[in-house]
Amino acid sequence: MENNHSNKLDNLHQQSVETFNAMVKEKEQHLSKEQQDALQHAHQEWQVAWNKLLNALMVIDKLEI
Repeated sequence: MENNHSNKLDNLHQQSVETFNAMVKEKEQHLSKEQQDALQHAHQEWQVAWNKLLNALMVIDKLEI
């Protein structure tokens, strides 16, 4: 993957994670245990999806499409 694109994606991902974490921290005291668990699960799924996206982009880059 081209370094510039990779850096842009990494920055976007980092900003998204920081925003998500800030929102959770702000609201977590008002969340039930079930809601906290659901958020944790969603965050884990997000990380898995992010990794799959990066893998797909690396494959595309190797194919030089």
